[in-house]
Amino acid sequence: MIKFFVISLSTLAVLCCSCKKEKNAEIEEEQQWSLSAKVENASEFNNVVAVKFMVYDIKIDRHVELASGTWKNDGFTIELPKTLDSNYLHPLIRRNVLLGGRWIPGIAEMQPTLIISNENVRVDNNYFLGVDKDGEEVATFSLFKIDEDGNTEAHFTYVDFDITISGYIVEEFQVQSGWSERNTTIYLVRWKTGWNVWYFSRHQSVTDSMSITEDQWSTTPIRGLKWYGFKFGIL
Repeated sequence: MIKFFVISLSTLAVLCCSCKKEKNAEIEEEQQWSLSAKVENASEFNNVVAVKFMVYDIKIDRHVELASGTWKNDGFTIELPKTLDSNYLHPLIRRNVLLGGRWIPGIAEMQPTLIISNENVRVDNNYFLGVDKDGEEVATFSLFKIDEDGNTEAHFTYVDFDITISGYIVEEFQVQSGWSERNTTIYLVRWKTGWNVWYFSRHQSVTDSMSITEDQWSTTPIRGLKWYGFKFGIL
């Protein structure tokens, strides 16, 4: 079960699932950014005592704890700060980054097929980290959905200005004689200043001569996502 409350969001809001509602991700507005997560595979993480919200600090070149919550009743609750220090923000245009042992795709460079309303906007890198009683890193937690031909993951992102991103990037290359790969990334993103939720979906297929991957970043809410834990550093 998922419950998520947000401040100052008109077009995005929050993933919400309560006992009185269908177990789906929904959008609603409330008075503060407070996230409550019920983890589906919580039994695998009995050694977790707390979950930390980690962000990358540019000034000291490492990830630091921004907020934390106690592990209780197979889940956790964390209240996010309304604003972020500039040390936690980095340029939007950047290559893939490794967060909590998981690769997060980035916009490596501008393309003619991609429209970004404000290329100077800055965003944060973050992830949810589970620790044991000794403070050891043992797990990461994500809002996730697995389909027959792909998967979707929700990401929580802070931006310092309103921005829209639309368009696509296509990369195609030959791996070996008679076999090639085509990767398409589609962007349908609208962020407001402050915290936002957006969704990364990946679908893959194969033909006789090509491996096809289609990624999409979108701020359109997706139903059916649930919280899962992953052993730290393992996809």
